[in-house]
Amino acid sequence: MDIKSSPVATAGTLLLHGVLLLALWQTATSRITAAPAMPQATQVELLSLDTPPAPAATAPAPAPATPQKPATSRAQAATTPSRQENRPRSQAAPDTAASPVPAESSSTHTSAPATSSAPAAPATPGNQRGTTDGSAREAPPSFTADYLANPAPAYPPLSQELGESGQVRLRVAVDASGAPSQVEIAESSGFTRLDRAALSAVKRWRFVPARRGSEAVAGRVIVPIHFNLKTLEG
Repeated sequence: MDIKSSPVATAGTLLLHGVLLLALWQTATSRITAAPAMPQATQVELLSLDTPPAPAATAPAPAPATPQKPATSRAQAATTPSRQENRPRSQAAPDTAASPVPAESSSTHTSAPATSSAPAAPATPGNQRGTTDGSAREAPPSFTADYLANPAPAYPPLSQELGESGQVRLRVAVDASGAPSQVEIAESSGFTRLDRAALSAVKRWRFVPARRGSEAVAGRVIVPIHFNLKTLEG
């Protein structure tokens, strides 16, 4: 019998080859396992991240300077003309204690009152006022001339008992003849009896009329009347 053609021989050959292949595979496997693993060099590249520079801080625009307001409080001296009033004490009988005092007077053609502090003569340069354009000078009415002999108002007896005193200011319109055409109360004393006594007396007075140049004209004058209980004691 031919061995090459025997199935048993074929199977044995195949088995032998398988054993050889297995042995070779195990040998190769053991070599691969025994060989140390070689480290692989890893190239690391460090990339520098350049941070962009921060923008420079912009300085804030300076606020416009607020201008200081100049001090508006300036001391202003009040130039109030003092009104001096002479208060002569009556030397007459005690029942005529009220005394008239020279007061501010003005003519109908003047804009500012003038103070009569002395007996005014009708055409004297001292008490006349003129305009800058050379027009006629003006003088206000007057009631203090000695020759007028104006009596002082009587002090009401009831006012004396009640202790009433004060000053009455009368606004008198004087015509060109020197007579009072109208008398009214400009400032009350606070007591009706004193006001009436002053009105009653001044309505009978005579005045030096206002003048414009050499001509007598109508004008106005303020007449203060004082009622003072102390004058009764003398």
